[in-house]
Amino acid sequence: MAIYLTPNNQQQIMSVDYLCWVPYFLSNKIINCLLFLGIKHYDKESGRADKPYTSHISPYLHFGQISPRTVLHEAYFTKKSVPKFLRKLAWRDLSYWLLVLFPDMHVEPVRPAYKSQRWSSDRSHLRAWQKGMTGYPLVDAAMRELWLTGWMCNYSRHVVASFLVAYLHLHWIHGYRWFQDTLVDADVAINAMMWQNGGMSGLDHWNFVMHPVDAAMTCDPYGSYVRKWCPELAGLPDEYIHKPWKCPPSQLRRAGIVLGQNYPHRIVVDLEERREQSLRDVVEVRQKHSEYVDKVSGSDMVSVPDQLLAFTLGCADGDDNDDVIKSNTCQFLLPVITRKEFKYKTLQPNTKDNPYNTVLKGYVSRKRDETIAYMNERHFTASTINEGAQMYERRERTARIMEGLPQMRDPKNKSRRTPTSDPFSIVPPAYFHLAN
Repeated sequence: MAIYLTPNNQQQIMSVDYLCWVPYFLSNKIINCLLFLGIKHYDKESGRADKPYTSHISPYLHFGQISPRTVLHEAYFTKKSVPKFLRKLAWRDLSYWLLVLFPDMHVEPVRPAYKSQRWSSDRSHLRAWQKGMTGYPLVDAAMRELWLTGWMCNYSRHVVASFLVAYLHLHWIHGYRWFQDTLVDADVAINAMMWQNGGMSGLDHWNFVMHPVDAAMTCDPYGSYVRKWCPELAGLPDEYIHKPWKCPPSQLRRAGIVLGQNYPHRIVVDLEERREQSLRDVVEVRQKHSEYVDKVSGSDMVSVPDQLLAFTLGCADGDDNDDVIKSNTCQFLLPVITRKEFKYKTLQPNTKDNPYNTVLKGYVSRKRDETIAYMNERHFTASTINEGAQMYERRERTARIMEGLPQMRDPKNKSRRTPTSDPFSIVPPAYFHLAN
């Protein structure tokens, strides 16, 4: 069932099977309906692909039918917890700013060293990914939804992007081009920024990799999303809906499923090995182009665009900037966020362990986060007393320094925080929340 959004049916907006977007002017009532229904669960459950827990306004933003300023103000007026929603709105402006600084962002990696990264050329894997025939139900359901409706939720986009890059080893440009062709909200700036980050060559390394099976615990814990877009798997029980290759043959027969005939075999089997190969490819690039690796922090470095450098230094257009100190590559390089596992594997390329593994394990709900928030609220008095004691100690320490007096010794029974052994983390001198 499809529905066209009109002022007469805004009450049915989020209760239909899928949406078809048509160009028309959005009334305030429809905007309010979209935002209210989408934001209600957005902060904690926006990753659910089986629930209408997102706003579905990205196509209207893209085509200019709704202003981001309007969305900003209306989101505040909903009186819901919207920080996560507003961050996503800010990312939109960030992507446009990056495209201005890096106009070739949609075709070339922002991190120069990653231009020589090794990628697979298996076109059959690319076609299977595009058609939703990879053998992994969550990936297939998301890609089929994209093809039929021109849309998928943000979490699903992360899942299919991680599968293409980290497990199929296909260049992120293939994903960018396919999204540009199929997404109804396709935007050059946003699409390029997100695929660059997912492809490990953008300014922001995603500090996570979505597992094609484990991620289903978060976005489709009961299999209803997969059953909707992969109806051939509808007869499978919940425990096997996301991994039919583990289903007993008798249950497969009862469900009418023949793997390899009405549902494909997995195009890649050893996911752990494929993931390790992806890490080795990145390490090889970083070792080959060590001039783009910061010697102190181990982070990747990118070339700062001339216009940004001139603006930062307060130089007007046309000024002579030859006096600016540059690196041996004749560029001004700036360290950027880099995954800890890349730094670790670069220093120890032959090790098999990975204490900074970024593959996410799924969860059915965020009850743990809710419990922590509850405990923090109940321990408000304790945290206030602790902050007051710390403030008194700082004042006492400062006063003794100014008066030239020796510092007081810590009592022998006072607990001390164990120094971190993580060489890639910098712990700020801030108050640690009780949740930690």
